[in-house]
Amino acid sequence: LKAGESVTLAEVDAEIRFTEAGRDASPGAIRTSSGRVTRPRTPAQGAYLQMMRDNPLIFGIGPAGTGKTYLAAAFAAHMLQERRVERIILSRPAIEAGERPGFLPGDLNEKIDPYLRPLLDALFDVLGDKAARLREQGVVEVAPLAFMRGRTLRHAFVILDEAQNATSAQMKMALTRLGDESQMVVTGDP
Repeated sequence: LKAGESVTLAEVDAEIRFTEAGRDASPGAIRTSSGRVTRPRTPAQGAYLQMMRDNPLIFGIGPAGTGKTYLAAAFAAHMLQERRVERIILSRPAIEAGERPGFLPGDLNEKIDPYLRPLLDALFDVLGDKAARLREQGVVEVAPLAFMRGRTLRHAFVILDEAQNATSAQMKMALTRLGDESQMVVTGDP
């Protein structure tokens, strides 16, 4: 309140959970370029954010709705704002549950957009209107996992979402793309 930020019931609930877990307070907040502040709401989310702060490669595994993708997008936006990365790359396996996008109407971007929409939604939520502009400028790039082959991703924050749908060969290829001063968060369901 002293900093001029609002305090919601969800934030009070999160602080109670942290205290019950034996911690004094939740880990530091993430501020994005839109001025939005994102805080972890559970001790597990706090640990996840701390691991992103400390490590270049993180695997976020958990059930749907636990904040894996959202927190990764918020942290990526924070890293971009802090100029610790030059771009954000969002990727997912383009084929899920045996579906074939080749028969969908439209060009490649229109075919893969439904698969990548959850990633974009998370990024748009934390960056606001700036996300569309960054995507047009190529600062935010959306790439199906299959199109990552042969690339070296330098000075980038990479989010590989829905990794449980990737093959072993695709995972090996993705993990070897990580270049200098880059960070990768791989998320997936158990």
